[in-house]
Amino acid sequence: MRPCSGPALALALACSLALTAPALAQPIVCPPDTRLQGEPPPVGREQWCELLDADAAVFLRHGPSVEWHPNRTKRSVGSYSRGRLDGVWKTWHEDGSPYLEATYREGALHGLFRQREATGEIIEGMYVEGKAIGLWTTRDPNGQLLAKGGYQGGERHGEWIMAIDTEGRTLTGRYVRGKREGEFTIASPSGTPVARGAFDGEDRTGEWSEFDERGKLMARGPYVEDVRSGEWTVFGTDGKPSARGPYKEGARVGEWTLFLNDGSRAIGVMDGDTRLGEWRHVNADGRLVASGPYLNDLPDGDWVFYGAGGAVVARGPMREGERHGVWIEARGDGSEVSGTYERGVRGAEWQVSAGAPQLPKARAAGPSARSKAPSPE
Repeated sequence: MRPCSGPALALALACSLALTAPALAQPIVCPPDTRLQGEPPPVGREQWCELLDADAAVFLRHGPSVEWHPNRTKRSVGSYSRGRLDGVWKTWHEDGSPYLEATYREGALHGLFRQREATGEIIEGMYVEGKAIGLWTTRDPNGQLLAKGGYQGGERHGEWIMAIDTEGRTLTGRYVRGKREGEFTIASPSGTPVARGAFDGEDRTGEWSEFDERGKLMARGPYVEDVRSGEWTVFGTDGKPSARGPYKEGARVGEWTLFLNDGSRAIGVMDGDTRLGEWRHVNADGRLVASGPYLNDLPDGDWVFYGAGGAVVARGPMREGERHGVWIEARGDGSEVSGTYERGVRGAEWQVSAGAPQLPKARAAGPSARSKAPSPE
């Protein structure tokens, strides 16, 4: 039987376990008043000493104990005291590599603890009366630190740093009585912060800031149950906001504002990373300059462009982001002309519109209070 299992750490440490599985069984010497039980391989797979407890009228394991794997390699070596694990126990994997070295006192872990997983990761720390305490570490087979932090009363307590993926990113923060408390930082392999915020258990919660590999702010907003949810702001390389709007279940959903380089803004509905439906473009002063529908993230359908004072200066169809079809445009002298565009290329023949003006002079419905961005051309 295995004398114990490792502590409930979600990590692993490196230390060199100088344990090698004994090749052959050595004779067990039982203490006085005990008797040897079991058989070594090839007949059996376990031997131990046992003592008769006259008061309880039962036999208790007492003294040395040895167990073997089915392939006859040593599995565990240790001792009992009146039915409870006591003293140093060593165990090995079936291939003979070391698995565990731990010390027990009256059945409880008490003393140095070293455990090597089958993957080669090594956990090391200390137990006192069955509870993990003090500094614990985890290392990979090459000795690289995977986790480091303190325990108090069997719970993580104090500052911790731990690897969180195969790319070498780490998570750093403070535990209080087994729970994450306050702000945690996710860092790149170089140590540059790439995200910062709080946790609820294992889930990100509340406002988080996220950075690029150079440490520049990329986005800021709330998480709910480890997914983006609520209003987020996305930032450009210049540190200024480039977009703002709501996330739902980790995706952009609803009305977003895109901030363009010239100070103008575009306002409309996002479905994931795709603009959809009616969008409005306003300049830096908040004046409406264009409006029309998007399809598959490109202007597509009838668009209207506005000049100073809100007068319409052009109207016509867009196709896949380019003017295409018959357009009507206003000229500087107040007259209007009509002609065609072919995939964004203006046709040669344009005519002055006859009869009553076809372009309305009244301003179209203005943007909302949060609306503000330039023409989709």
